[in-house]
Amino acid sequence: MLKKTMHPDTPRRKLERIARG
Repeated sequence: MLKKTMHPDTPRRKLERIARG
């Protein structure tokens, strides 16, 4: 899992996570 401490979980990130998931 990526450390989401430096950058917030933006909608774009979520979409990318889902696409890669």
